[in-house]
Amino acid sequence: MMTRGLLRRATVSSITSAVALVSGAMSVALISLPAMARDRDSNNNSNNADRLAFDLVKIFSFSGSLVNPPEVIGIFPEGLRANFYFAPGGIITGSNLNGKVNAVGGDWLTLRADGVGLVDVRTTFQSNDGAVISIDYTGRGEFGPNGLQDFLNGTLPRYIPLQSTINFRTADPRYAWLNRIKGIAVGEVDLATLSVRYNVYQIVLQDSGH
Repeated sequence: MMTRGLLRRATVSSITSAVALVSGAMSVALISLPAMARDRDSNNNSNNADRLAFDLVKIFSFSGSLVNPPEVIGIFPEGLRANFYFAPGGIITGSNLNGKVNAVGGDWLTLRADGVGLVDVRTTFQSNDGAVISIDYTGRGEFGPNGLQDFLNGTLPRYIPLQSTINFRTADPRYAWLNRIKGIAVGEVDLATLSVRYNVYQIVLQDSGH
């Protein structure tokens, strides 16, 4: 019986030591990964350069006016729903795209209890040379930790920062390049004038040029 007890204790001790050794190794590996990534990124002459390195290239800016007041639906289980519809007057400016934001569609915004606004926009652009481009974008708006209550009280700050990703769809061959892009949009909404503005960027992989 004593021999069995010793064996059992020895077995448990071995397993515990092995688990500790593996856990320690995993912890070291996890801690080391960011440092390894930083070292590789900083070595510009490495033969194993990061193939996923990219640049953000600005392709255009756009601004839009919103119908005042917005259509406030009320509080759902997932948050407060308010629809902000586009009004006439939106413009697009860029090196390869210029035109207007059509007064169609809008933002079907959901404002969560934690003050994060879920942006959900669908509208169309019309270029100065007649192309129609369908766009949709989703993202986040930062209303602050008390954003929901501030919205209900009418005490929100004037400017709300926005960040989104945009999809483009067009049948016009002159702008077919947009169909291949996932746009990154950074902007803000001005609640005093009920207007939005964005800068839109394209992801360009450094290794491939795409």
